[in-house]
Amino acid sequence: MLAYGVLLVLIGFFALAHPFATALAAGLLLGTSLAFGGAASLIAAFRDAGWRAKTVDLLFGVLILIAAFICLADPFSGAISLAWVIGIIFLITGFYELAAAFRIGSNRISLILLGVVDIALGLWMTIFMGPGAALIALAGVVGIAFVFRGVLLSVAALKLRGLARL
Repeated sequence: MLAYGVLLVLIGFFALAHPFATALAAGLLLGTSLAFGGAASLIAAFRDAGWRAKTVDLLFGVLILIAAFICLADPFSGAISLAWVIGIIFLITGFYELAAAFRIGSNRISLILLGVVDIALGLWMTIFMGPGAALIALAGVVGIAFVFRGVLLSVAALKLRGLARL
């Protein structure tokens, strides 16, 4: 567990240091995932009983395979799309945090601040950020996530090692 945590930290720092390699990997991973999802949808289209289910699965599978082809042909476009999706998630989360701040009496100021920050980040990532910045932002999100996950796993591994000695 400790080795895995250290490996994640190293991958996170690599992702932060090499944003375009990270974006390329993310785009290829997205394209590959979409290709498998599209293929599964097409397979499901021929297994479902009703014509409506077959039609939906068939259309969905074709659309997903088109998206997979686009991502695999130009992985950076897929990575930029991921950055935009993250921005949209920030926007949605920010609006929910603001709504919660006005419904819940406790932590109102914290929720308002979080909501405003998330909305600002979401607007920046979806509207004001150019493609190059989107790739760097995606690498930042991926790198930071790997570093934090690796640190948490490493700390947990060290605590478990200490418990095992007792």
